[in-house]
This record gives sequence, C-alpha cells and structure tokens, in this order.
Amino acid sequence: MPDFIGPRRRPPVPRPPQTPHRPQGPCPAGSDRPANCKLSPALRSRIRQAKIDGLGYKAIARRFNLTRSTVQSTLQRDATHVSGISKPREGRPQVMIQREKDLIYHEIYNNPDRTMQSLYTEFGIHVSRTTFD
Repeated sequence: MPDFIGPRRRPPVPRPPQTPHRPQGPCPAGSDRPANCKLSPALRSRIRQAKIDGLGYKAIARRFNLTRSTVQSTLQRDATHVSGISKPREGRPQVMIQREKDLIYHEIYNNPDRTMQSLYTEFGIHVSRTTFD
C-alpha cells in the first residue's frame, strides 16, 4: 500500500481566454461574435433588405451566420433606428443639468462649510451626495 497523505488533486482544467464584457464599435457577424456586441449598420441594412426580399428569420440567420433570435430582435428594433444609426443606449436620467451642477460646485468651492440642506433651501434643488461623484 503506497504512502498516501491528503486528497488526490485533479489536474487544472484549461479555461478559454476571457473576452472584454462589451467591445466597442461594430462586431463581425458569425458564431464567434461576442455577446452584447452591436451589429454594424451595413449588416443591419443587409438583414433588413433580406426580409424585404421575402426571406424568413431562419433563412436570414443561415445566410449571415447569425442566430435566429439575433435576426428577429434586429428587425424588431429596426423601427427605433434613424437612417440605420442606433439610438444611444439609455442610462439613468440626469437629476439636474450641467449648469446647475456647476453652480452648486462653485458655491461649495467658495463656501465648503455649506450643508446640503442650506443648498436645497437656497437653490431649490434636492440632490444626494452621490450626484456629484
């Protein structure tokens, strides 16, 4: 019986290299296209034209080497694109405009002992501390 101390260890499993979460700019078509990657306006145009020509989602997906759901969502979002250009992705709405922020920054810079309550009383803008981060 061999001298065995401790549990046996498995060899490490090789992992694929990590890709960035959201690449910038248009991405190539095909199965190697990363998730959350925008299609180029030219490819979206070709998908739109194929649908106008009478092809179905599956046929278009095979032609451009995309998934059927990518083709379907591309065509459904097509109404929100203006002349082939994507609308900017929406984030959290701004609480106040840049001019108001600049005004409050200036006031805090000149009088650093001001409280948030006194700023609210003077300017009528209710903001949290994180608004300025």
